[in-house]
Amino acid sequence: MTEDFQSENFICSNFYKKYYNEIEIFNAFLLGKKVSQKVIQILLKAFYEADVVPTIDNISFIQLRTGISPESLGLTVSKYNPFSGGIAINQDEVKQNDGFQSLSETFKITVRDREIWINDYLLSKPHAVGNNFEFFDYVRLQPANTEIKWEAISEKAGWLTMKENIKGRRFVKILNALGFVGEVTKVFFYKVGPRSFFYRGDEVSAEILIKEGINIPLFIKELERANLKNSSK
Repeated sequence: MTEDFQSENFICSNFYKKYYNEIEIFNAFLLGKKVSQKVIQILLKAFYEADVVPTIDNISFIQLRTGISPESLGLTVSKYNPFSGGIAINQDEVKQNDGFQSLSETFKITVRDREIWINDYLLSKPHAVGNNFEFFDYVRLQPANTEIKWEAISEKAGWLTMKENIKGRRFVKILNALGFVGEVTKVFFYKVGPRSFFYRGDEVSAEILIKEGINIPLFIKELERANLKNSSK
């Protein structure tokens, strides 16, 4: 991080608290991680709305890596600038960092042979025969952003046994058992209560994560941790 990021005054500032996720993503980008052009545009506009934009050096770095210029977004340099000092551009380092994992524009759930994946991260391996997986299968068939209530779970053929077997279990416990913990839960599920919750759907954009205040660096770390754990089994 730059000196300004590390300073106690800046870390305690309202700007840092409000734009924590944007700052962390932007800092990761400056340190070499790939970030999609769409995400960069979102971050720069967020800074601009707060009357804060990167330094000239950092802007040059952005243009070098993405081709995006402030002019193309209608942005101008601010008088108040917590990014002063920036990070020096080293083209050799840029080339060396091309192997860093990119921050995707979207995060999508897929199921492959009863394994739950989020993009290229293996989140969990539910038991081949288990009510948790059957419940998750039921949830994914519902429309995105619809509240799922215990009372509303269909009792038609195929779901009645599953409903009976999970009776009395808190939804959060089932989700945790499927690998949805911490920020990963917040990304795909929200307003999780004992007997109801909302499912965002199988695919969530990075833009929504930023707007919802998801701790994206922590989210990525949790995915990496889950993938390492499950890939080694």
